Amino acid sequence: MKTTREQITQRYNDLLDDASRGFKKGLCDVDALLDDSTDTRRGVTLLFRPDLEVKKQIKLFLSEFDKIESGQYLYPESDIHVTISSIISAHENFSLDQIKPEQYVSVIKQSLNEIKPFKIEFTGVTASPSSIIIQGYPLDDQLWSLREQLKINFYASGLLQNIDSRYSLITAHSTVVRFRKKLARPKKVVDLLQKYRKYNFGISHIKKVEFVLNDWYQKEELSPTISSFKLNS
Repeated sequence: MKTTREQITQRYNDLLDDASRGFKKGLCDVDALLDDSTDTRRGVTLLFRPDLEVKKQIKLFLSEFDKIESGQYLYPESDIHVTISSIISAHENFSLDQIKPEQYVSVIKQSLNEIKPFKIEFTGVTASPSSIIIQGYPLDDQLWSLREQLKINFYASGLLQNIDSRYSLITAHSTVVRFRKKLARPKKVVDLLQKYRKYNFGISHIKKVEFVLNDWYQKEELSPTISSFKLNS
């Protein structure tokens, strides 16, 4: 069933309410593996990247965040993305030689057959106990249709996959901060989130999607592109 904007907004609101309660008490989830060079978690993901102008607005937010809460992990512009589907969620010791990537590319092409370029509106911020998130809203049904086609076609393919095994994706969010240490100024973090609660980061016109081998954080140097696909006009 298609997800409405109201349902997506409610999901974002619930996330922020829960995270803010913890932040006000000085609580957050610190990611112990963020700077661990021995982290072997890898997976394969279909994603897209916001337009440059949206990324510029996100960088302004991150700059303001860094002034009040320095030392946290801020996503560089090259790594900012929106996950369409985690086809194989990142887990320890996964590598591409365990699958045949060309078979996955074929299923993705099949799934993209009827998908046209689509628009995502980035408005407001939310959070989880471990991260700060830019809120994205699809402006048409294309992203929903693509996710549904991916599920149908990968389930039918018999290929190794675990789509929606962690949670069912209904949003178009972009994680832009992860916590590598406890919050030093939690009240100011909550205040900043409220300041940007309805901030307009802009609209991205998505004309290309990427199939990547990824680490947990989609770091550019650890997440090479396997194949990219232009959407049908």
